[in-house]
Parts: sequence; C-alpha cells; structure tokens
Amino acid sequence: MESLGKYLRSKRELKELSLEEVANVLKIKVWYLFAIEQDSFELLPTGGYDRKFLTDYAKHLGLESEEVIRRYQEEYKWAAISEPLDNPAKTQSPERRIAKGLIFVSIVLLFLFIAWRYQILSEHPEFLRFAREKRALKPTPSSSSPAVHIEEPGKNDSISSSDSERPSWLRGLKAMEDTETEPSLFEVTKAGTGMRIEKEDGRLVLVGQTSEFLCNGWRVYFLTRLETPRKGYVTHIWFREDKEYYRLTTEARPPAWSLYSYITLRPGLAGTWRAEVRDGNKILSQVTFKAIKDGPS
Repeated sequence: MESLGKYLRSKRELKELSLEEVANVLKIKVWYLFAIEQDSFELLPTGGYDRKFLTDYAKHLGLESEEVIRRYQEEYKWAAISEPLDNPAKTQSPERRIAKGLIFVSIVLLFLFIAWRYQILSEHPEFLRFAREKRALKPTPSSSSPAVHIEEPGKNDSISSSDSERPSWLRGLKAMEDTETEPSLFEVTKAGTGMRIEKEDGRLVLVGQTSEFLCNGWRVYFLTRLETPRKGYVTHIWFREDKEYYRLTTEARPPAWSLYSYITLRPGLAGTWRAEVRDGNKILSQVTFKAIKDGPS
C-alpha cells in the first residue's frame, strides 16, 4: 500500500495541479506541501498545524479529510499526540521563532553597543566635543554648495572641487584651533558677492557684483581671494538677520588662493544678509547684502 504522502501526490497529479498552484490557493508554503508528499511530516510545524494542512490539502483534492487524518494517525503514531489547533496565537511557526530570535539578538547587540559607546565617551570626553563641532560645521542641506578654489597663475591653472581636496575634519578643526592664539596667516585681497563665477586668465572672477538680490531662486556667490605663506583653513559663514544660515570650511594654499561658496535665495528668505570669511574665529572680511522679496508686496 502506498504511503499517505505518495497517495496525496498521485491525486494532485491526476488533477494536473502543481505544488505552487495548490500553495497559492491554500496559503500554505510550498515546502510544507512538498514535505507532506515526501512523508516528512516531522518538518511540519507543531501545535495542530500538521492536521490543519492535511485537512485543507485533502479538501482541495476532493478527498475525505477525516479519512486522510485517520491514515495519518495510523501510519504516524506520534502524530496522534499533537495538540489541537485551538489557540493559534500560542503556536509559532519555525520562521516566526527564528524572526523572534533575530530580533532578540539585535536588541542585545544594540544594548551592548550603547553601553560600549557610553563607556568610551565617559573615558574620552574629547570625542563628544569633536562630534559636536563636526556637526556644527556641516552645511544646511537646503543650501549646500561646493567651494571651488584655484591657485593663482604659475602654480595651478585647474579648478578642483573642495570635496576631493578637503582633508579630514579633525585636521581642519586642529588648524582652526591653532589660529585662535596666533596672528592670522591670511590676508584677504578681494571679497564680494555677485551673480556668477567665471574663470578668466587662470583665476576666478566674480560677475554681476551687487548688494541686492531677488528671492526668486537666484544664487548668491561669495568670492574671496587671499594671500598666505603656508597652507591653512578658512571658513565662509553666511548669516541671515544675524543668525547663522550656512558655513563651509576648506583649505587654502600659498601663495595666493581664491575660493567661493553660494546659497540659493528661495522665496521666504528675504532680509539682510552677511557673508564672512574667517580664520578660526577671526573675521578676515565681510560683505553685507539685501535679499528682496520677488513680486509685489
């Protein structure tokens, strides 16, 4: 006499049904149906799911479910002691147990990481101070802009993005801290705001220099040219109504260096603005301009 699994398989094949088709209709995973047809009932979830799957499978094939369950219990005596499926909430499939285990492990690892980080910050408080300074130096996403710098003719006539030239933040912060107690290395020879930046004879040129701009999506460019005996760091800071709006720190190189940053004046940003170039906390130069509301008041 053929086994129960082979019996069910033969009935399915007579109806020309695939395992995937049956699984989609019964909402039972394919590998559970495959285990049934291979007589590998030990792979089915416990708690009455084995009998529920068999009952649903038998009904779908047009068989008497009671007869299928009777054969199941006769051929596999251990199946008769499984608990009835009267409270599915208390029974978990293997996938759910694995998922719960992964969640528990993740929570434990997160707790250990937080504890380790707290210990590190407690023993080395300078790390926390550095993290705060680093966050303060990050540009506002809505106004982020690249700084482009170029050496004067005779040194390097190519324009390069500060993203590829900028060293680590730690070195930048160290350089700015050093300038707190020393005379500035930099002498600003030009500073202004305009509508566009161009390259002319190997140097950056500010086009459309003005002190008034419309808030209609225009960009305002802040160009500074400075001289320095050695490499150092300078910062562009933009203020709106005396409140900091955006800042960018980058490296400047000897003997002369030009750099710019920009913001986009969108509607709602009207007011009095100020752009500063600083060496640490020392203001080397500043330019004020007005942002005017576009259209009738």
